[in-house]
Amino acid sequence: MHLKSKAFSLFLIIICFNLNTLNSQETLIKNNTASLIQNNASNKIISKSSIDSLYNLTQSLSRRNADSALTLGHTIKAISIDIDYKKGIAMANEILARATVNKGDYDKGIIMASEALIYADKINVQIVYLNCINVLGLAHFFKRQLHKVFEYNQIGLKYAKKINNQDKVIFFSNNAGTILSRIGEYDKALEYYNVCLDMLEKKPDSVMNAQVLNNIGSLHYTLGEYEISKEFSKKSIAISSMKKMTSWQSDSHITLGNIAIIDNDIEEAQKQFEQSKQILRDSKDPKQRIETNLGFAKIDLANNNIESAKTKALNALQFGRASKYIIGVNHAIELLHEISLKQQNYKEAYHYLSQYNRVNDSLNIVNNDNKLKITLAENNLKYEQELSRLKINQKLATQNILIAIALISLIILSTALFYIRGISKTRKLLIDELNVKTLEQEKSKKELIVLNTTKDKLFSIIGHDLKGPMGSLQSLLNLLISGHLKSAEFLSFIPVISQNVGHLNFTMNNLLSWATTQMNGTTTKPIEVALQDVVENNFTLKQTISTNKSITMTNNITANTVVWADKDHVDIILRNLISNALKFTPNNGTITVNAKTELKFKIIAVSDDGVGMTEEVLNKIFKSNENYSTYGTDNEKGTGLGLTICKELVEGNHGKIWVESIPNVGSTFYFSLPITKDAIA
Repeated sequence: MHLKSKAFSLFLIIICFNLNTLNSQETLIKNNTASLIQNNASNKIISKSSIDSLYNLTQSLSRRNADSALTLGHTIKAISIDIDYKKGIAMANEILARATVNKGDYDKGIIMASEALIYADKINVQIVYLNCINVLGLAHFFKRQLHKVFEYNQIGLKYAKKINNQDKVIFFSNNAGTILSRIGEYDKALEYYNVCLDMLEKKPDSVMNAQVLNNIGSLHYTLGEYEISKEFSKKSIAISSMKKMTSWQSDSHITLGNIAIIDNDIEEAQKQFEQSKQILRDSKDPKQRIETNLGFAKIDLANNNIESAKTKALNALQFGRASKYIIGVNHAIELLHEISLKQQNYKEAYHYLSQYNRVNDSLNIVNNDNKLKITLAENNLKYEQELSRLKINQKLATQNILIAIALISLIILSTALFYIRGISKTRKLLIDELNVKTLEQEKSKKELIVLNTTKDKLFSIIGHDLKGPMGSLQSLLNLLISGHLKSAEFLSFIPVISQNVGHLNFTMNNLLSWATTQMNGTTTKPIEVALQDVVENNFTLKQTISTNKSITMTNNITANTVVWADKDHVDIILRNLISNALKFTPNNGTITVNAKTELKFKIIAVSDDGVGMTEEVLNKIFKSNENYSTYGTDNEKGTGLGLTICKELVEGNHGKIWVESIPNVGSTFYFSLPITKDAIA
């Protein structure tokens, strides 16, 4: 027997042994594989159809056991190369890429899937091509880049429609609905789900019925339409239990359990969550396990078993953090806040409320970012479709012109020449019109990107840096008014309130300055500005912060140091740079402001001995499209706009800004401004 054939037989035995852990959906494939082993042991030639059967197995195997899928992929590829089976090579490439993604190596998986996609397209293996697109979307989903998932999903949907693969049209339409539902675009999501339902009417036995019905039930639950949600969830359970689709069956039981709790039907809720728990006994899915545990915690809370509810909620929180299921983490924190209020432990309730606001703000920022990028992706697709339509019309117009020329030429040469001139003019007009429309669309696309970027920044700041402090302040006031928080306890929060109000004031000033430059451009009114006074004024404004952190601030600028610039702009620039230095300098640190003359410019330097910055951070901080922000050494918040504003204002006053920094040593921000009016002449 050939050595490779022996290795293949041994591998098939291992695969068949591992199949014992899979569900009944693979039973038929298991039997076929066992038959293949018997044929192979008898020195019979390995058939291409047996490789195809093994490929179908990996769609479920890769999720459950990525290592086995990798071994299977390498073996199929080796055998396919040996028998010159190109389709087998393409299938093996996709198996290896998918298993790599499921093992958590997303970047490597993306590279492998891209290469597999190119090869599948080259040899025209359509189903493998579509599966490679799905792998690319899956990798970006795990990286929480929903806009990339949506882009690949739309490419797959378009290709599936082109080749009339109904199953894949349903698959990609359902994925689109799920993505749009996650970012709050519920109406658009329902449009995609309804397309799936219409197509599934002709496919009552398809397992996709359970998944689509579950997704629609979950969407209506989110919208608070509980009766509709129950209807779809029950339909999903009926199909998923029959098809042994445990994931969707558990999801639907969780939805019905949560609705029962809302309806105060605790007995029904207990029944639904017990069924979900039974289904998940062999599952490692973190989402469903966390939501099921939270369901039992809610039942305990409703039955006034407070300590048991708290224990379950804390376990769900710990598991959510370990598995990086952020939505589950937020659900657990929200429930712990409710439990603390019931225990009248208002300090702990406020602690959980603050955590909830922070996690929720982060989720909102990610969702807003994905929503903006998905909107841009949709607009790009529409633009490409319109451009394609115009090109087709141009091609048809050109063809019509050529036909007209041929017909006229048969009648008379002189008449043909006359019409050729007229038709050439028409063709030129059509081309000119196409060029004009193309330029207009390019201009509109650029304007839309600028407007959406501005809007995204505003929403991120308002949703994160303004909403968080205001929400915390409002919660404290509500606790004080309701009597749950005594005056003495409230006074202990005064430093936090003062810090939040100061942060709001500074954020609003920065936001107004930035918004003004975005809407009207940077308008300067230059005068002779004494730098020493501006620095001293800002040191006075920041005295409380520096005192609290025991930071020494030193102004080395002499009284006769002046620049030719807009005084308000200089004030805003120095205020932001000094604030940043305070934010990232630990207790007992130092901040120094110096100035020196180079040619016709003053070089101002704001230095600190704080945490410093890495090369990666340095490449981001001045980019207007990054909106980069981190917490300070005392968890001080920021908008991410300060350095963007500084850059725009410095450049608006004919200067430059740059930074030098070493991690754990400190940073120095430099900016130059003209000394006199003649310096910019």
